[in-house]
Amino acid sequence: MPERFAIYYAPATSHPLWDRAASWLGRDPASRERHDGPVAGLDRNRLLNLTQSASRYGFHATIKAPMALASGATRKDLETALGKFASTHAPVDLGRLEIGQLGGFLALVPSGPDHAVRDFAATIVEKFEIFRAPLTVKRRAAMLANGLTPRQEELLDAYGYPYTFDQFQFHMTLTDQAQARRAVRNSCRRQHLVCPRS
Repeated sequence: MPERFAIYYAPATSHPLWDRAASWLGRDPASRERHDGPVAGLDRNRLLNLTQSASRYGFHATIKAPMALASGATRKDLETALGKFASTHAPVDLGRLEIGQLGGFLALVPSGPDHAVRDFAATIVEKFEIFRAPLTVKRRAAMLANGLTPRQEELLDAYGYPYTFDQFQFHMTLTDQAQARRAVRNSCRRQHLVCPRS
């Protein structure tokens, strides 16, 4: 399988949100430190059952989905272009985040309108499209098997990913399965945190 690259958002490793997420997911991808104790009243074994995939992928929001590089493009080219973009583009305020339910998962999502974040993500998707190799037949078939809408299929064929532009929702995944919702909601209420939206 060819090496793939993506553009993600993640809090700074010095930010309290990074520490809280690493504690919740059981590991810190930056330091490789493991977190073995309970969190917010939930036993670690229970958490492991709720967060296996989320923990493996790490705490982040996908901006430009994983892609193989286009012919002739190199990792250095991508990193240089991304560094230049980051140094010239104004920061975007995420606003207040809350725990919400998204497609059967719990995630941190903006609590208010996310137009600025959505526009920012769309800009990145378009600007870095030159680095993306076309989808393989196998990868496209795997994505289509997820039951995409006609609009999502259109985006898949145009940009290699169905959840972008008007289909994009900024989120940082916290759990794997819908049944995690009740356990997390009860826990966050005990801890006086913002609870998931219905």
